[in-house]
Amino acid sequence: MISTAEASCLPIILVHRSLWVEKYGHISDNEDQCNGWVRLPTLNTITSTTLLASIKDTRNHSAWQRFDSLYRPMIVGYALKRGVKPSDVDDVAQETLIAFQKGYQAGRFDHNKGSLRSWIFSIVEHKVCDLLRHKGRRKEFVFRDRTCGTGVVAGIEISGESWSLWDEEWKRQIRERCEIEMARQVAAQTMEVYQLVVKDRLATEEVARRLGMSPGAVYSAKHRALKMMRELFRKYDEGL
Repeated sequence: MISTAEASCLPIILVHRSLWVEKYGHISDNEDQCNGWVRLPTLNTITSTTLLASIKDTRNHSAWQRFDSLYRPMIVGYALKRGVKPSDVDDVAQETLIAFQKGYQAGRFDHNKGSLRSWIFSIVEHKVCDLLRHKGRRKEFVFRDRTCGTGVVAGIEISGESWSLWDEEWKRQIRERCEIEMARQVAAQTMEVYQLVVKDRLATEEVARRLGMSPGAVYSAKHRALKMMRELFRKYDEGL
């Protein structure tokens, strides 16, 4: 948990707890919470390059907090898609992040050999497989540390289906955070149009009637929102 002083210096987005649960389906005690709100780092200041440079210093707690806040929801979402029970998902996320920290500090990540996305995936997939294979066979389960490289770690064959689930969750998390970021930059009515037309798939005429707008104005607002979403998504997907 970051201090009040640190939080005041960090660019953050506050998302109400109820919205977080609605979007991500789960909230853990590790999320940075304050009076019912969850803090998210804004994406426009975070890329894998700058963040990785910051976390080289193990004493840089604010950087590690930002890393945790950015990637933990992706790990949690993926683990749930892979069939991990909500009661176990925090353990998987925590073990994945600990393994990442150990591997990264040991110099095992090489950007020239693979992306950060792939490396985190290889770690969380192995943690998930360990749990799903052994859960219930004994009362206490110890995760194995197999973060020995930047590609697919030896020991488990990773299927294309698993990667597809990870990629799907990765993009979903980025898209939803982009939506939060976009809401900071555009008029409330534009976000209403985006929600009704793009997400709820209502007809332009119906949205115009509900919002008291002309169909042309609805179309223009939709165009602006989609253009911004494409730009944000491309920027942050490449950066992460």
